Amino acid sequence: MADEITFNPKVSGSSTTYDVTVQASIGGTTLPAPGVYSVAMGQQFSVTATPITNYYFSHWTQNGVNIGSANPISITVNSNMTLSAVFTTTPPSYLWIILGVVGVGAAGIVAYLLKRKKPQNKS
Repeated sequence: MADEITFNPKVSGSSTTYDVTVQASIGGTTLPAPGVYSVAMGQQFSVTATPITNYYFSHWTQNGVNIGSANPISITVNSNMTLSAVFTTTPPSYLWIILGVVGVGAAGIVAYLLKRKKPQNKS
């Protein structure tokens, strides 16, 4: 994915506009759809990433720099920029942590139940 950055603002009448290029890696799309959008200087521009089946949204890059995983994301436009949604086939790490805790907890309960002494019959 090649980022093309131009720092020449467009002046339309009395307002300055910048180009916001929206991109998506393999595994998803964005809303608005990938493309180039002309946005007035100082305005907010929001984008939502939507993964396809078997993919997960990972993070955003702005001009090639990771800017986090908030979804949707809203950016104040003060220059030309490229926003890229990055998708992956690996689920986010917090899912693995939750599964790990559940797995350890379940193993602890099973171990406890196995260690319990059976009541003995007194005759």
